[in-house]
Amino acid sequence: MSGAPAPARARPSPSFPVRSAAPPALWFLLSLLLYAGTGSLRYRAGRVGSYDLGIFAQAAEGWAAGDGPVSDLRGPGYLLLQEHFSPVTVLFVPGWWLWPDPRSLVLTQALVLAVAVAVVAVAAARRLPPGAAAALTAAFAVSSGVLDAARFDVHEVAFAAPLLALVCSAVLEDRPRAAFWSAAPLLLVKEDLGATVCALALVLWWRGHRTWAVRTAVLGVVGGLVGVGTVVWFNPQHTVPFLGFLTGATATADTPLSARLLEAAALVGLLVLTGGVVWVRSSLAVLVVPTLLWRLGSSNPSYWLSHLHYDLVLMPVITSALLDVLSRSPVARLTAGPAVRSRAWVRPAALTCAVATAAVQLVVHPPLPRPAQAWSADVPAQVQAAAALIPDGASVAADNNTGPYLVSRFRVRMWSYDHSTRARWIVVDTARSSYVAPLEGKAATVAALRQVPGVSVEQVGDYAVIGLPCEGWVRQVQPAAPRPQPTPVWESGCS
Repeated sequence: MSGAPAPARARPSPSFPVRSAAPPALWFLLSLLLYAGTGSLRYRAGRVGSYDLGIFAQAAEGWAAGDGPVSDLRGPGYLLLQEHFSPVTVLFVPGWWLWPDPRSLVLTQALVLAVAVAVVAVAAARRLPPGAAAALTAAFAVSSGVLDAARFDVHEVAFAAPLLALVCSAVLEDRPRAAFWSAAPLLLVKEDLGATVCALALVLWWRGHRTWAVRTAVLGVVGGLVGVGTVVWFNPQHTVPFLGFLTGATATADTPLSARLLEAAALVGLLVLTGGVVWVRSSLAVLVVPTLLWRLGSSNPSYWLSHLHYDLVLMPVITSALLDVLSRSPVARLTAGPAVRSRAWVRPAALTCAVATAAVQLVVHPPLPRPAQAWSADVPAQVQAAAALIPDGASVAADNNTGPYLVSRFRVRMWSYDHSTRARWIVVDTARSSYVAPLEGKAATVAALRQVPGVSVEQVGDYAVIGLPCEGWVRQVQPAAPRPQPTPVWESGCS
């Protein structure tokens, strides 16, 4: 508008040659080994689950076959687009083509997370001295949000990590066009990230890039509506399950208000400490608001926790916001005045806080408590020995612990106490409890099925392999439930 004052641009920050205590390529390699090793050892130790590794492995297989992201573990023929708008999962397909095994997804995710670390390393090396850049990169690489994603199976939000790191780097380098184009693919990761793209528009506006701010806002709104509309289109109830936790349409266990407030305070406090506290002074901090609001406003208690993968999309933003603040904090020199020297403690204090918080989280929630024990367990070999009794391509109901090891050979469905599923075979781990399949329920179910004529039950190591006379509806009994599930556990006969 004519006569309007020119918008204030962000104050330029010091620039350093792209060098650090370790080059970005080395950060990438070390991170790749850490994340790939963590995921692979957990797979070998039996620490993975159908939720979510098995589901995304079936989605990769579905994409590869041209059927789209279909997962029988969520339900026979269940299209994942009716739950979340995440077409980005098609990027698991190249790995699946090379190695049709769930571990290909583990390695793909490790690669993507390592790229995010490399992007952060480059940005830090450009704006901080070598030692500070190395400390910031290390704090990001082993932060709870990133490591928790690597240790808790595989998730589509992993693809958001390098994109958000690129977005933040572009903003800090005053490149709005690059920020816009780096943000666009976020809309293919998950439907809620449209709100994050809109938050980016606010950041660009604040930094004086008004034209690109408007374009980014339009992108975020349109992309968000397309994502939500796609979920509504494919969902049989024409609803958005994700929004159900915000509106109360999807019920979860009631949690006292005091407990919710405590969880919320713990989550926010941990994020503040992870970013060395002062990160909130950066305009980039606005980018965490949408994700934080829907998590805290949800009725699903899992979203409030700080040791799952939900912090992953926040870590690149928090780290970049800290980088923004630290690169603008003057370094004390012998000739500096009192005002400059009084702020010289900010950088070492903030970096110490970030690194210490990551270290404490690493101790409290280690990626894998006993690597040697994990290696010797060799759960995949045990499951495959049990599965040798089953013909390829058969329909198999498996508990959460067992499902991922079977998806490459069978049509695997989730076996639990809270719903029935159709299967010709059942394979369950009888040595430990699983999600929605406690150990006592497994034992009771196996014992009950032994009494059914025509049902075969074989014990192979820790695994029970149960063959039904035909494909039928099965569920696990739950003896300790307030309202025990109906029997028989095999709910249909052969016609």
